[in-house]
Amino acid sequence: MSGEKILIVDDTPHLRLLVSKFLKRAGFEVIEAGDGVEALRAIQLDEQIGLVMLDLMMPKMNGNEFLNRVGKSKVEFGLKICVMSAVETLESVKDCLRKGADDYLIKPVDELILVNKAKTLLMRTDINDFCVSNFECAGSIVHPNERIEIKIAGLSECSVMFTADINLPIGARVFLCAPPLQALLGKSEPVLIRIVSMNSTGGVIKYVGAFMGLKDTEYKRLRSNTTKGGEHG
Repeated sequence: MSGEKILIVDDTPHLRLLVSKFLKRAGFEVIEAGDGVEALRAIQLDEQIGLVMLDLMMPKMNGNEFLNRVGKSKVEFGLKICVMSAVETLESVKDCLRKGADDYLIKPVDELILVNKAKTLLMRTDINDFCVSNFECAGSIVHPNERIEIKIAGLSECSVMFTADINLPIGARVFLCAPPLQALLGKSEPVLIRIVSMNSTGGVIKYVGAFMGLKDTEYKRLRSNTTKGGEHG
C-alpha cells in the first residue's frame, strides 16, 4: 500500500522550495531530491512515499531516465508519478504517459491545481474541489482506437464532467474531442484527460475526467468560465 508522503524531484532549489511550501500548506508531508539518482534512492528507502512530483531536465539522472527505471514497475513501489515540467509539447506529455507517468503538469504551476492533482492522485478527495459551471455540448472520446460519443455536462477549473454509454476504467487516459471546449481553451487539437471517477444512475454512466498537460493560459481560460455563476462542487 502506498503512503501519502510526496517526493519533489527538481534540480532547482527555489522551485523545490516553492512546491514544497504549496504542498505543506495543504497538509502534506514532503521530502526533496535534486535529481533522479537521489529520487531513486529515496523511494527505495522510504515506503511512505506515495507520490513523486518529477521534473524532466536534471543532471545525473533526468526525469525521462527515472521514468524508464521506475515507470513500469511503480506499482511495486506503491507510487504515483506526476511529471512537472516546463516542456509543454503534446509529444512530451504522451511520451511520459507511455513510460508510466500518471499525470503531467506544465510549469509555472498554479498552487490550487498542484494541490488538487496531489489530492486526486493520492485519492484524498474528490476532484471537484473547484467551482463547477454548466457547460453542455456533444463530443467524443478516442479509447483506444474507437470513437465514443459523449455528452459534456459541466466544467471545473481542472476537470470535465460527461456521460457515456460505455464503461471506461478509472485511470484511463483518453483524448476528448469537443469543438466548444477546444474553443474555450484556445486549442485546435483534442484535449487529453484521465478518468478519475465514475458512477451509474438509472443506466446513465457519469464520469469525471482530469485535464492533463494544460498550459497556465488554458487553466486561466477555464477559471474565467467556471468562476462566473458556477456552483461549488
